[in-house]
Amino acid sequence: TSIPETIYIVEVLLRCSTDSAVPKPATGHNNREEMRIIPSSLNSLHKLSSVRVYLPKDLRPSDSRFMVGKSIDEVIKRFPDGLPLLDPVADMNIKDEEFKKIVKKIEALEKRLVTSVAHKNPNLEQLNSLCQKKIELSSAVRESKRELKKAQTIMQMDELKCRKRVLRRLGYANSSDVIELKGRVACEIDCGEELLLTEMIFNGAFNDLSVEQCVALLSCFVFQEKVILPIRSQLC
Repeated sequence: TSIPETIYIVEVLLRCSTDSAVPKPATGHNNREEMRIIPSSLNSLHKLSSVRVYLPKDLRPSDSRFMVGKSIDEVIKRFPDGLPLLDPVADMNIKDEEFKKIVKKIEALEKRLVTSVAHKNPNLEQLNSLCQKKIELSSAVRESKRELKKAQTIMQMDELKCRKRVLRRLGYANSSDVIELKGRVACEIDCGEELLLTEMIFNGAFNDLSVEQCVALLSCFVFQEKVILPIRSQLC
């Protein structure tokens, strides 16, 4: 059984539209908006700012939430180029070297993303949508291949059961699938039709034949180029 994933929920104060009972982002085109506390998953947080806004002890009154919204607006005005981000190394004093490498890698990738030609493409949203569909289709293809492989394995198991049933009926194995004498003889034959040759041996097909005739008969089970040779009278 797989270990259940731990999910962290964060309560976030967001500016929402009052036109819907279900929380929706405010459009900013009218004054019909309010600050609401919305439970969100931790994965939905993209970035954290180092700027801190002090909150009142009780955010249940709408006036308290409104004042926090005004404070956030003032902070945004002070930083027209964007809010300073929380640095995990400098601000949070994280010393782990592996973590520092990951942070540097993320920063390098973000710089490449900004300077990318696709980042300035006016159809970026459409391209992202197509890329997401490609990823989903690739995942679906991999899942289909896994299902196909599983189905093939089941078919092979069914075929194996049928083969074992035939070997038991012919006396090559007993009811417990233990190899009998005929089965051991067939295992020693490493070329030609093992089952057919074993049946010929146990049925005495070679008993009345000379060495030459046995060799001639066995040669029929060995593949070689087609050659036209005269047949001796003893073999007719």
